[in-house]
Amino acid sequence: MIYERRNDGRATFGQRERVFANKYIDGIPHVVELIDASASGLLIRRILEPESDRETYPLELCIGSLTLWAWTRRVWRSGRREALRIVCADPIGRARLRKLLRAAA
Repeated sequence: MIYERRNDGRATFGQRERVFANKYIDGIPHVVELIDASASGLLIRRILEPESDRETYPLELCIGSLTLWAWTRRVWRSGRREALRIVCADPIGRARLRKLLRAAA
């Protein structure tokens, strides 16, 4: 049995409902695609970005009327997939994200 450590509900995004975000590396935005998301973390697909040893990134997420700026930390990376933990974000923005993800789940 696999123990699920994540506490927040997750929403999965597919081909029908593609969601993109900007991940900033050295001040330059690089588009990423969300695979799934929760209020505490994101699973993304890197599209075109330089290889970087950095572990923290500012991220701009726009879903519908929600724009959330968050500071993220890489948890793991495998090929083009990358898991990011949201380490700092506006509490109101994070609450709006939770509400939006509940509706999408």
